[in-house]
Amino acid sequence: MKILILGLTSSGLGGMESHNLGNYAIMEPLIVHLKEHFPGAQISTSIQMSEGFCQRFCIKSLHDRRFWTYGLATGFATIKDLMIAFSWKVGRNIFHHDFLWIIERSKLLNEIYTSDLIIDFSGDIYGDNARNLNFLEDNAEIIMSKMLGKSVVMFIGSPGPFSSAWRRHLARIVLNHIDMITNRDPISTEILKEIGVTDTPIYTTACPAFLFEKGNNRGLNEILHKEGLIPMEKPIIGIIICGWNMAESPFYKLPRKEYELRPFVDLIDHILDHHDVNILLMSHQNRTDQEGNLIRGNDHAIIEQIMGMIHQERSDSDRIITLDGLYDASTSKAIIGVCDMMISGRIHGAVAALSQNIPTVIIDYGHEPKAHKLRGFAQLVGVEEYICNPASSKDMIEKFESCWKNHDAIKSYLDIRIPKVKDRAMKNFNILKRLMNKKNISAIEYNKLENVNRLNEDMEHFLGNIRSDTLFIERIYPLVKENIKSHDSSVLDVGCGSGVLVDKLIKENISQCVYGCDFSYEKIEKCKKIHKLENFFVHDIYIPFDSCYDVIICTEVLEHLEHPEMAIKNLLSTLKANGKLIVSVPDGIKDTFSGHIHFWTPKNFQVFIKKCVNQNMDSNYDISFDYIADKNICIIKNKTPQKQELSQ
Repeated sequence: MKILILGLTSSGLGGMESHNLGNYAIMEPLIVHLKEHFPGAQISTSIQMSEGFCQRFCIKSLHDRRFWTYGLATGFATIKDLMIAFSWKVGRNIFHHDFLWIIERSKLLNEIYTSDLIIDFSGDIYGDNARNLNFLEDNAEIIMSKMLGKSVVMFIGSPGPFSSAWRRHLARIVLNHIDMITNRDPISTEILKEIGVTDTPIYTTACPAFLFEKGNNRGLNEILHKEGLIPMEKPIIGIIICGWNMAESPFYKLPRKEYELRPFVDLIDHILDHHDVNILLMSHQNRTDQEGNLIRGNDHAIIEQIMGMIHQERSDSDRIITLDGLYDASTSKAIIGVCDMMISGRIHGAVAALSQNIPTVIIDYGHEPKAHKLRGFAQLVGVEEYICNPASSKDMIEKFESCWKNHDAIKSYLDIRIPKVKDRAMKNFNILKRLMNKKNISAIEYNKLENVNRLNEDMEHFLGNIRSDTLFIERIYPLVKENIKSHDSSVLDVGCGSGVLVDKLIKENISQCVYGCDFSYEKIEKCKKIHKLENFFVHDIYIPFDSCYDVIICTEVLEHLEHPEMAIKNLLSTLKANGKLIVSVPDGIKDTFSGHIHFWTPKNFQVFIKKCVNQNMDSNYDISFDYIADKNICIIKNKTPQKQELSQ
């Protein structure tokens, strides 16, 4: 199985890991739990993760500026990809053939085409937070994925709001055609329902950041000692402030005006004046230089401005700890873990505290676009009353006092509530696995006899199969013909489908004894009618045959079977001495048909065939493999000189 993670959360190379630490706190558990729930799955992503991250978690990152810069070049590339995807879909519908060379012209489309599951990971950006081109790009990626027949989910997001009519309309159309949505807060779910997303299952879960593990390395205590956080006799109040809490946009604007910082200075003054505590004033964001080294980010500059004001106004500023070092997400979570209470203006700073059962006040955004995710997260945890307005010193002080006064009760509540929230976070992956299992069950249902007969009652459906089968048979016919050594050779096409191969072998007089069988009565009757031949009969591939054959052909059948190993065993038992079994299945990397149960890569197919053959130790076989027209081919020759045969 292959999973491709797309979406609007990417930044420049390494930004997801080192800039906004909350992003990494989501990304790591996302990958870890996808791997746990889908063992052996290949994971690729357009999110620009470093080589170190990719090696550590065995994933592939598509390093391309297109996936994080949304200018005109990206727009033109996307328009081109949409045209390619549309051409491929039209070609497949009309000619019943995959024009793979069209898809291979695009790096993005090729990744989508070779994936089984597309995860849109756009966080809170899908909506008003996205610029016009960004929003259009993400929707285009979803549309292209559905054009190519992929399962698409919008995963662990906080979509919305959608202020403009065109965004509401586009989101409603696109999201009603994907397979599933999981939202990490209840407000986002309500927003989607309000704009008319009703056809797609929506689940309210929780953010995977609640599952993110804090650092626990040997050097952690040394870091805490160096920063003056242990030993500590007084309680520690942690405070995280960011550009989103400021009154003026944009969030990265520097320097900040004094009136924007004054409410935070007032809050700190109040805490120091009325409580015998120390304060940890920290950033939950970094930047990186050109070599990828951590450097101080915008939030550090805001902290420096605040500390400058406090130094001028107070003589006990040594009660405020600011970190000398720059730390990654896991170490930062461990540092937050030493706090007795947290006041956070970054939601995932708050999550880092709440997930450790630390009573927390959440500072709202100070300017537009304001994110409903803060209230949504607080509502999910049950601490909505502890959201404060960053423009009001009074409100921040009141929320702090209430939280500090009820500290013990809140902590006891979180001891009970947070495990449930973590269960909801894990629910994302359980639901996703059920979805993919359901897809697999649907493939099993698709291949049941009653469904196959029902489909082939329609003559147009059957004629469509003839057109598509003819294209494939033309490609492998020389190989089949080459392995029929004599005009007297008996030949059986098992799972003959539309009967194209049997018809061709008979018309070209390759052998005087050619038969085709299929388990579908409707197929066999139409084969007889269309080809005007009586050389077709109904037979289940699992049931022993009454005769043995010199050449057995089984093309594009095994991928439809629940138990293909049993079918191979039965076919091998039906070979005459020195007989040959020719098998083909689609290349599982390129196969996108949802009606298939199995998807074998060339390597996996070889392993499967060798395992099946080795189970038949009473006979001696030669096996050779080939690859034709995006199909895995194998030829198994029975070398047993005296094989007991059933009478013809």
